[in-house]
Amino acid sequence: MTRIEIIIVGILAVTIAGFAGSHARAAKIIYQPGKTPTQICARMVEVRNSPYVSGFSSQLEAEQAYLEATELELQRQGYSPRYCENPQKYEAVAKADQEVYNIDTLRVTTASLKTDICASGGVHIIFLEGTISPDSSFAIEKLLKRSPHCRNKSGEIIVATTVQLESDGGYLDDGYKLGKSIRKAGATALIENETWCASSCAVAFLGGKTRVVEDTGAIMFHAPYYSGQNAYGKKVIDCEIPKAELAEMNDYYLEMVGKEAGDRLFERTMWYCSAEDGWVVTGGSAAELFDISTQR
Repeated sequence: MTRIEIIIVGILAVTIAGFAGSHARAAKIIYQPGKTPTQICARMVEVRNSPYVSGFSSQLEAEQAYLEATELELQRQGYSPRYCENPQKYEAVAKADQEVYNIDTLRVTTASLKTDICASGGVHIIFLEGTISPDSSFAIEKLLKRSPHCRNKSGEIIVATTVQLESDGGYLDDGYKLGKSIRKAGATALIENETWCASSCAVAFLGGKTRVVEDTGAIMFHAPYYSGQNAYGKKVIDCEIPKAELAEMNDYYLEMVGKEAGDRLFERTMWYCSAEDGWVVTGGSAAELFDISTQR
């Protein structure tokens, strides 16, 4: 088992000593030996609530410097740089048994936390990062079977296993397969803050029985296309897709989110035929408005 922070893809080996100017001042003011993550977060709150911090030209400069210094110090101690957003959550993640699977262009990290609230199963997170490919649905389906939901004595699900997605996409058919695997397992799909789920990743996300897009998470849909190269070796795309394949996408949307939301999502998807651009929805409120997520 590898003890890592699931929210971070590899903790950066950085130190406060590399700071210059105001950042160095922030580091000296905040950090002394023995400070715990809780104390570090408390000091950040003090800075935000202070009308003036000595050594800085403005409150904004002080807050930015303290924030960067705080994130780096938390990383140095082995915590997520976003620990202060939700200490209880990140403490639990840090204590979870974790394992990493590197499969071609895919990276999957699992975190499992057995708690007294579960009569059976446990609290499981499966974090998928990288290209959506045949490996994605195979790996996730197998790992979901190994990660049963947390249930009470009556067999009711207390905490569903979560699949966290972060990807620029991949092949559309593989997105369908992954989404259906997630739905079959009754798992929750999550796009976390500051992360991106695009193209076939967005298609897969719709498979979540419960779907959550956090406040600064983003999801992007675009029309299907064929890709190739022209005579000059430049990448080109062809948006002339057979009607049967378009109908398959529409049917998938209808199956996952219902007729009204599915038809609307298909219409918006077809507005964009681009490898880089698409219809972007950011945050839980907007995603819930369009029934992309099931809650804000």
